[in-house]
Amino acid sequence: MADTKNIYIVGAQCTGKTTLVHALSKFFETQKNRCLHGEATPKPYIIDEVARNVLREHRFTASDITSSKSRAAQLQKLILAAQCQMERETQRNGWYISDRSALDPIVYARYYVGEDAAEEMMKSEEWLEMWECMKLGLVFVCESGVPWLFDDGIRVMPDDVSGWIKFHDLFCKMLNEAGVEYYLIPKTMLGLEERLAMVLSVWKES
Repeated sequence: MADTKNIYIVGAQCTGKTTLVHALSKFFETQKNRCLHGEATPKPYIIDEVARNVLREHRFTASDITSSKSRAAQLQKLILAAQCQMERETQRNGWYISDRSALDPIVYARYYVGEDAAEEMMKSEEWLEMWECMKLGLVFVCESGVPWLFDDGIRVMPDDVSGWIKFHDLFCKMLNEAGVEYYLIPKTMLGLEERLAMVLSVWKES
């Protein structure tokens, strides 16, 4: 169990992250599929819905992120704290697959609030702790530019496709700045089975 690396699926909005996490969850439901180097590993815990739960609990809306920088900054700090709490709790009991990561709210803060807000969050105990976890895990970035972009009325969306791509570029830039290695799931890889196979291949080799 100690050798099993946590998996993070990150990236811009509507790039297939949650769909891929669900596919991974389904795959690891059976002991046979959890076989690592000939030994079965425990089922992973799935960390998801963190941002949505914070939005509901604290009565934020997607429009708060774009209409008020102070509200946007407050929200991202709450999401960072919630993500940290979830990772701490699950790490005690095993390993996990996370839909998003502790870096996500920092990227959102930098994009919608400014560099100062992001830098402040990166000095927090939560980020410093989660940063170490991410460096030890397997991070996959879903690239922007896939054809299924849509607005579900809950997530904050870039103004246009170019903004969507800029958001992706910022993700990669901040991962590089943080020294976190990642694997790119390219926008040309549209099939779920192909995406799943890529993640599992890296996981097995690790």
